[in-house]
Amino acid sequence: MSSEHDRSCRQQALDAGRSFIVQAPAGSGKTELLVQRFLALLTTVEQPEEILAMTFTRKAAAEMRGRILRALTAVNDNIPDSEPERARWSLAQAAIKRDRARGWELARNPLRIQVMTIDSFCAQLAMRLPWSSRLGAGPVIREDCSALYRKAAEAAVELVEGDTPYAEAMAVLLRTLDGNQQAAITLIAQLLAKREQWLSLIHFGRGDKAELLEKAWGEEVSEQLNELSCSLRQHCSPETLSQWMACAHYAGDQFLKAGKTHPARSCIGLVSLPPVTVSSLEAWRGLSALVLTSENRLRKTVNISSGFPTPDNGGDEKIKALMEQLLGVLSELDSPQLVKLLGRVNRLPSMDFANSHHQVLSAITTVLYVASAKLMLVFKAEGATDFIEITHRANRALGDEASPTDLALVLDQGLNHLLIDEFQDTSRRHMALLEKLTVNWGAEEGRTLFVVGDPMQSIYRFREADVAHFLRVTTEGLAGLRLELLILEANFRSSLGVVEWVNRVFSRILPKESDPFRGAVTYSPAIAQPSKGPDGEVIFNPLLDSDARAEADLLVNHVEIELNQDKLINVAILGATRAHLAAIIAELRNRGIPFMALDNEPLQRCSEVQDLLCLTRVLVHPGDRGSWLALLRAPFIGLSLSDLTLLGEVKTGLFTQILQNVLDSAADGAPERDRATLSAEGRRRLQRSAPLLLKAGEEIGRHALARQVEGVWAALGGPALLNDTQMANARAYLDLLADESRNSPFPDLAQLHQRVARLWAEVDLNAGDRLQLMTIHKAKGLEFDVVFLPRLGSQGRNEERQLLRWSGREGETPLMAPVVAAEESTDSYNTFLKELDRDRLDNERDRLLYVASTRARQKLYLYGHTSVDSEGEIKPPPVSSLLARLWPALAGEFSQSVMAKPASGDRETLPHKTKLFRAVDPAWTPPPPRPAIAYPPGGRPSRGERPEFIWVGEAARHVGSVVHEMLAHIAAEGAAAWPVSRRQQWRSSWRGRLTELGLRREELDQAVSGVEMAVNCSCEDPRGQWILDNSHQEAWSEWDLTGVEDGTLHRIRIDRSFIDNHQRWIIDYKTSDHQGSDVEGFLDQEQRRYTPQLERYATLVAKWDNRPISLGLYYPLLGGWRCWQWSNNELS
Repeated sequence: MSSEHDRSCRQQALDAGRSFIVQAPAGSGKTELLVQRFLALLTTVEQPEEILAMTFTRKAAAEMRGRILRALTAVNDNIPDSEPERARWSLAQAAIKRDRARGWELARNPLRIQVMTIDSFCAQLAMRLPWSSRLGAGPVIREDCSALYRKAAEAAVELVEGDTPYAEAMAVLLRTLDGNQQAAITLIAQLLAKREQWLSLIHFGRGDKAELLEKAWGEEVSEQLNELSCSLRQHCSPETLSQWMACAHYAGDQFLKAGKTHPARSCIGLVSLPPVTVSSLEAWRGLSALVLTSENRLRKTVNISSGFPTPDNGGDEKIKALMEQLLGVLSELDSPQLVKLLGRVNRLPSMDFANSHHQVLSAITTVLYVASAKLMLVFKAEGATDFIEITHRANRALGDEASPTDLALVLDQGLNHLLIDEFQDTSRRHMALLEKLTVNWGAEEGRTLFVVGDPMQSIYRFREADVAHFLRVTTEGLAGLRLELLILEANFRSSLGVVEWVNRVFSRILPKESDPFRGAVTYSPAIAQPSKGPDGEVIFNPLLDSDARAEADLLVNHVEIELNQDKLINVAILGATRAHLAAIIAELRNRGIPFMALDNEPLQRCSEVQDLLCLTRVLVHPGDRGSWLALLRAPFIGLSLSDLTLLGEVKTGLFTQILQNVLDSAADGAPERDRATLSAEGRRRLQRSAPLLLKAGEEIGRHALARQVEGVWAALGGPALLNDTQMANARAYLDLLADESRNSPFPDLAQLHQRVARLWAEVDLNAGDRLQLMTIHKAKGLEFDVVFLPRLGSQGRNEERQLLRWSGREGETPLMAPVVAAEESTDSYNTFLKELDRDRLDNERDRLLYVASTRARQKLYLYGHTSVDSEGEIKPPPVSSLLARLWPALAGEFSQSVMAKPASGDRETLPHKTKLFRAVDPAWTPPPPRPAIAYPPGGRPSRGERPEFIWVGEAARHVGSVVHEMLAHIAAEGAAAWPVSRRQQWRSSWRGRLTELGLRREELDQAVSGVEMAVNCSCEDPRGQWILDNSHQEAWSEWDLTGVEDGTLHRIRIDRSFIDNHQRWIIDYKTSDHQGSDVEGFLDQEQRRYTPQLERYATLVAKWDNRPISLGLYYPLLGGWRCWQWSNNELS
């Protein structure tokens, strides 16, 4: 049972006439609340399309939609026992009643339930009004556009060579970067990926940009000083402040008399806190330097170096005692935030702008403006775009408040209720869109906004998410619409022990006050709900060294214990980065423990893929000696290191000639001295493999490269050494190679390597899901019985050099600082913005730990390391580590635990297994073909499942073959990913394929046009788009099946099959054209002709799939469609 407060909040959230912002902590059931809100709204609207629910991932959208649809189809079930399910059931009953009364037929029209990702919604807006959005024909939306960003950056840098207004700006930038063009390209490309943040900033204000910027910096310094002043007045009594001023005056006077430079000299004459102005900055620095060391820690001693000489040196003992008393008071306050504010004063900009600063900043903003324009040209040429541009175009498609577009007006009339999930993950571009969608909603009855999120789970800064939006909307509303705040408390996921630990630790490490500017969020405690299971626990494993292998060994020991104790639990190992999981993956493999690791191992690190890459390189570039040596070491060849060394010492000739020499020397009749060069086994291995490699090299270019590589690899025995998962990785590489070499017999190997680097190894499908490894970011939204958090003591990533740093408060002139020349190291402006970014990152690291910890239901294991100093004292962990964020709460526990353990040098560690090199037997030969399938008595394989017609010419059949191949290729991505520009690029490929099939030259032009027409019709016809949609479940193209029916063995190929609306579709493409007038009659005749064929397909499929089956014939050249239900043969 949830608390009364929680129950009241959930009940209020179902009020369809009010707008809310709901803060829902981990495990609080926010998705269930969204589903209930959606069902409640259905009972009030005239049309279901008046409601739109948006979230940030396809998985979350699918889960929400699935729950809603299941609720609407389960109304005849018994009343559930649990409170949330009972509430959902009751709401669903009312929604179904409304459905029937209004004739919506939601069960038959599930797409009327509008639940989608915010990026999908933006894409729909941009493409519904391509002229207003200036998007044009639908481009492919790429998740990874890094190559395109780099291409645009290269185009921008090339302008330095031309005679353009931008050449001087680029020249200034390159001089600042010491002429390093590659560095400039990299830095510009990095910023293009974040352009939503700075594009509007580089056009800020009107008038003198330098003057505006200096004013903005001055206001920020005053804001920072005001924050410190308020904090001092809050924490210190007037007597303490007066004491501080007296000590500062005294110390400053002593430094003046000694002729020493020190900030305290600016405090001479102070009797109260200085004004919060730029002119008083040095006085504030003096007050800070009086009580803090250079490391920004409270001083522990008072001496002459801090301005308090001894009486022997003319000092005043009373004022020194007063200073010691002041330090004691500040120490007793125990306010890390106050100490942080005092330290920050020393890093505030000194407001000493140089002309070079403005010159470089102006050059960078000009270069970025040009680079963004170049990116638009690259997008157009590639027929691609990114999510940033899609959202920008969606905003453009809506117009603005003063001049809304027709689309905005249509949306305004039809959309009345908006639900947003994971609201803490919104970015600047998302907020701009939401403001346009809800403009004037505050003044209208019957329109509501319902947003749900948890600011403590905001961990996606790298995707431009900003928790400040959640904090501001909580207090200020959105676009004039005020939202009521509801804070949930119940945690239905984690056990009492885990919840209590999370409450205790994170109430200490999360900030005491929220700060949108720095991304600081206060902690909101949770209340564990009673459960039948154990109370749970959190186990901290402190270590005194950074040995990743030893930590992995200890962690895997604990994993084995947990898995063996309870065969039903599921376990997750969550790393802050993929690198934190590498040693653990190796240890799990050494012990033979099955695990599932999604997107954690790069495909290029898999040995089977590395071997295939080497094979590809030696076939394309026979002179690549390094690749030859690596290939000969591959297990399907298996030369020893000593034999490789001997071959590597041969410095003359291509490796193909070296191999030929080895074969010649091993031939019968060759002198014995020639045979002694390699070992006997090495000669046997090369005698088996070298002829295959040499022959493949001679035939390179005659066949498709991927087919040649796979053929040689198979003949050498490569597949014989792989398990199913490794085979899947090899297949992924070969498919990529086939795609890369589709339009050229010799692919660009550098580009091939780049594409391989972006892929991940296949998940071990046989491992099950009892043990999963993933990053913390991937685990968000998931839950596990036991969670392990490794490598908490590892340092975070080093700060990268940036071309431009920026920040700003909402509605104010931005703060900006350009990159500085290498010899200048940094400046106070960059230092301030770096620290600001570091504060935001630290706050997010706290939240990342919160997300990781709250994934656990029963147990949470933590592993963190640090070291000891020369005196045997435990040193704090690196400031960039996650353990450093936990240190205020766990330092005492760490010390107690490690002192009770033996030193790392004395600790007994388990022996590690050595992975033996496995090679194919030199006598291995390919297995014989499998015996022919025994035909049923009297049965032979049916040939030609398709009716043959003598009037179908050779050219038409080949056109049909190419169209079928192309539609299968398009279906893998969906028709939306294939705009006209991309399709046109395939004309040369179609010509080449038709030539391979034997078409005469004079037939090619007409045949290529036929392919193009069929492909274009399929991609632009709504029916074709539905058929080719890649989001269908269990979707296959060119699906080969073999089965026995009526004593006959049938081999069939189904053009397209998928699940839609709980039924399987079997669709056959027909590229027939019809020149007559009665197209409908032609299609009816075609349906009668092909019915036996498709129903035979259905009969075979039904042997293993018991869902209803629908059959369809699709004629892209005619826009024709015929479909019928197989079970009852009713024609539609």
